[in-house]
Amino acid sequence: MTWAVAAVLFPGLEPYWPAFFASWAQQTIRAFHLLLLLEGLTPDDVAPTLQAYPDLAARVRYRPAPGNPARNRCALLQWALEDGYAQMAFADADDRFAPQRLERLALALEHAPLIGHDVALINPQGRLMRTRYISRRWPDRAPITPQRLCHANGVGFSTLALRLAPLREIGTLPPCPPEIIAVDWYLVVWLLHRGYTGRFLAEPLSAYRQHADNLAGFGRAISLDQARRSLEVKIRHYQALARAGWPAYAALADAARATQHALNLDSAFAQRYIHYIQHNLPRPPLWWEVGLIWPPHAPQPWQEESLCNA
Repeated sequence: MTWAVAAVLFPGLEPYWPAFFASWAQQTIRAFHLLLLLEGLTPDDVAPTLQAYPDLAARVRYRPAPGNPARNRCALLQWALEDGYAQMAFADADDRFAPQRLERLALALEHAPLIGHDVALINPQGRLMRTRYISRRWPDRAPITPQRLCHANGVGFSTLALRLAPLREIGTLPPCPPEIIAVDWYLVVWLLHRGYTGRFLAEPLSAYRQHADNLAGFGRAISLDQARRSLEVKIRHYQALARAGWPAYAALADAARATQHALNLDSAFAQRYIHYIQHNLPRPPLWWEVGLIWPPHAPQPWQEESLCNA
């Protein structure tokens, strides 16, 4: 069974390509194609780096990218479906991956059609910062549900694998509105609401690179700027899910927007807010978790919809 391993390449990531391609050349499972969407690049731009890995180069496929982060990821899904792949793993081109990643994912996908796994953290130079991250919050084999992913994300593209048969049965691709920022979060929640079941694999099979271009890097000091950015991501995320067919998310969008406005207009509230999240957020925080919707303990209208009561 041939895997689809899917990634987007764009200018600026060239320094990371050698480690990226080396990690795929070293996979213990060789039955995969590397599907590369090229944004602002041509195959000739990539070929010099691949010369060191002729066996891998023969398994690389190229298409031009639509050019928007959301549409790029949906285009990768559509490509894998059109070409008949049964299993798919995503990969960010500035990360690197354990040699056994596909082997371990193949075993995990026997038990659930959607798998998210742990990451190690590396710095821009590739030096190890932390050996594990998400498994400090989620136990091995924990269900991945819309409730677990309601206020924060723990499944990034470099940690995600799918069986594609359930998506073929659904018969439609997720709408990919161009304004969403956390595309991985949106796609995973959409799939879960459409019938996928997910499990967490507490193995750090990806090395997630921390650098300035990451919109929400792990391990950073918690700040108001980070909270504001996370709230903006959440507003767009919840609005997109509400439009996609789950209107209860509109209440989350409204609450996130109200929190954002309060932070911008009330400096005293902003000081209370930053003190609260610095001292009370679970550690380590997941993607977008720093943008806590306020108030944290008051009854919320969306709890009746069972979206956030995991």
